[in-house]
Amino acid sequence: VSTGNKSFATLMNAYSLGNNSSGSTGARRYPLSYVFSGSYYWGNGNLYNQDSVGNWWSTTASSASGAYDLYMTSSNLFPQDNSNIARGATLRCVSL
Repeated sequence: VSTGNKSFATLMNAYSLGNNSSGSTGARRYPLSYVFSGSYYWGNGNLYNQDSVGNWWSTTASSASGAYDLYMTSSNLFPQDNSNIARGATLRCVSL
């Protein structure tokens, strides 16, 4: 996988994973191995959907209060989702 554009969209396209249940399943398989991590909401301190939603921040802000993220359910894969940063997401460190 090229390291030129490090967006989630580029990564998912490199593995031919689309916005559907097959794409979600592929993202959860080796070598990507994403898992449903849930999301944390800062407003009330609660963790939600740990068994049905995966949500990871990118390094790119979309606005003063938003950022791009990878959002995944069992039936969808959104590699360029745009979320408010008050909705906590997982960080995943990877080695290049």
